Formats: sequence, C-alpha cells, structure tokens
Amino acid sequence: MLVNQKIDSNAYDLSITVNTPKIDKSSTTLQDNLSYFVNDQNLIGYQDGRQKVIALYDVISIHTQDKKVICETNQGNYRLKKRLYEIKSILPQRVFVQISSSEIVNFSCIQEFALTRNGIYQIIFKNGHTTYSSRRYMQKIKKEFLS
Repeated sequence: MLVNQKIDSNAYDLSITVNTPKIDKSSTTLQDNLSYFVNDQNLIGYQDGRQKVIALYDVISIHTQDKKVICETNQGNYRLKKRLYEIKSILPQRVFVQISSSEIVNFSCIQEFALTRNGIYQIIFKNGHTTYSSRRYMQKIKKEFLS
C-alpha cells in the first residue's frame, strides 16, 4: 500500500483520502478503521489528579503495572480506569495487537522483533522502548499481521 502526504495550502483541516481502483472489503475496512481511529474513539487518562483525553493514534501501548492499567504515549504515561479486556474490545483490531496477557500495543509503533536466547520475542518500539512477548502470542501476531 502506498502512503503519501501532500501539502495543500487551501485545505481547511487535516484530512485522509483513500484512493482505490475498486471498492472492496479491504478498502472499506481501511476507511472504517481510519475513521474510527481518528474520529470516534478516545481514552480518558489520569495523571497528577488531572484528566486527559487520549486519541487512539497517540497510544503506544496499554499495559498493567501494579494492578493498574497504564496507557503509554509520547506525551507521558496515564492511568486508565477501565480494565484491559474492556479497552481491548473498543480498540481497532488491525491497529492494536495483544502481545501478552497484560499488554496491548499499537502495531504501527513497532520498529522490529528480535528473538532472545531463551525463546522470548523482544519487541522494540520506534521510540526506543522495549517489551517482550511469548512464542504463543507471536504465533497469533504473525498470523494476523505479518502474513
């Protein structure tokens, strides 16, 4: 898939256009996911007693830590009041992937996968952070995203 960016001095706001030779399941799914991802869904995070609306495209990962659900973004980490399974049910499936029982990541933020000596996969994000996934979850990831 080709991704382009174009400067338009007459544009009123940032917009996304899907160009396709025909309307099919793939193009419709892409359009639906983009619309949902950009417009329809946000998370509410808490940090230092303040609430913040977090757009899904800002989310790098969502994980549990000390029995709390944490949302990691480039702007910082925020505590979420929803449970991990509740959050997973509202996230776009082709954008977010569960890599362990306690972590969901934004697939577009992943830079690379590396197999460690003990058979666990290391996931390296574009921002330099790392996390890990088991072979069992990697099989699901490969089937869904890398095939």
